[in-house]
Amino acid sequence: GVYVNVEDRVRQSYQPSVVAGEKPLEIWFFGGSTMFGFDAQRDLHTIPSEFARLAEQAGIPVRVRNYGSPGYVNFQETVLLGLLTSAGQRPDLAVFYDGVNDQSLQLLNAVGGINALGDPADLGTSQQRNALFGSGAVPGGSPEPPAAFTSDLQRPYSADDVVQAVNSVYAQGMDVASAMGERHGFDAMWFWQPTLFTKQPLHPGEQLLMSRLGLDQFRFDSMAAMSDQITQNLPDNVVDISDALDATSGPVIADNVHINEEGARAVADAMFEAARPKLERLMQAG
Repeated sequence: GVYVNVEDRVRQSYQPSVVAGEKPLEIWFFGGSTMFGFDAQRDLHTIPSEFARLAEQAGIPVRVRNYGSPGYVNFQETVLLGLLTSAGQRPDLAVFYDGVNDQSLQLLNAVGGINALGDPADLGTSQQRNALFGSGAVPGGSPEPPAAFTSDLQRPYSADDVVQAVNSVYAQGMDVASAMGERHGFDAMWFWQPTLFTKQPLHPGEQLLMSRLGLDQFRFDSMAAMSDQITQNLPDNVVDISDALDATSGPVIADNVHINEEGARAVADAMFEAARPKLERLMQAG
């Protein structure tokens, strides 16, 4: 289209000019719809595009790939990274941007029984299972969730159980990606994203979202408290940028998490500030 273009799973991004003979750092970005660039972000103004501009301004040559996929959780992103590397492709740095989908999945597991709490899975599990069962393709199959794979938590679940599950599954994904990096010679960074429940203060335009999203003050405060507990207990090496939108001047959030182009610039700025020392070391290492 005019503003959204995808080829081979990669959304088009801004690519800085590179001096002849200069080898740019290859940076791959993974995440859900927020990394892809919903809401209302043009190809050249997504988080990876803005990150590339910041690197260009800092004199760090880069090439970026936006592998953001709507609905993805970190474990799916890690699997995608594994598929790419097993096919012989390599980044210099893999960047993961997560939070809301990983939290939503474990909440759905706890409340909706889609999977066992603490299991790695994806947000489409329930629809896929029901579709297979209804198709008759699995004789004697059941639409019921499978038995627990890794979790020993027992119902009824508490908010603390959900927090534990989010961080535990995320740590598992980090372990897998780190092992891939060690084997194939690339680095990885993980960033925890800002949401409507972490931004302080909310712009008056963002406060209007409360009623549109069916959030009374109790629901909002509950989600904000859970988000705070998750960020306080994130695995080591996760960079918490859940405050990245706090200094923006206007409304930047379109719903509970999706941001406009101004929000993408703010997130990219927080990412680049944290990643710059690693990028400079990678450049020095050749």
